[in-house]
Amino acid sequence: MLFAGKRHLNDLHGGLSNERELVDACPEEFRFCSSWGNYVTLILFNGIPDLDWFSAWKWRTDDRHQQHKQRVYFLCLLASNGLTDEEKQEVGGWMLSEMLVEFPPVIWGKK
Repeated sequence: MLFAGKRHLNDLHGGLSNERELVDACPEEFRFCSSWGNYVTLILFNGIPDLDWFSAWKWRTDDRHQQHKQRVYFLCLLASNGLTDEEKQEVGGWMLSEMLVEFPPVIWGKK
């Protein structure tokens, strides 16, 4: 379900075709400030520094195609104009927890 909707990356409004369903299905543990969701907030407000940053992620899958697909779905979710930042934080946190085995490195504010 998380990585099954139609991506709208090049659409004016961004997002995923099933983003409303994802919000409704989001497990309770990711609602209202989960650790994963807090990380999504860092991304929402600071942006993605560069594509090399993704190479430091510790993925649950070794399949590069799946890694790419999951990363694109995650970015489409963040680009959505149809979700609030809170909804992006919740669903994005859920996505990251399914994609990664640990938090990505925090790079904002480092010189």
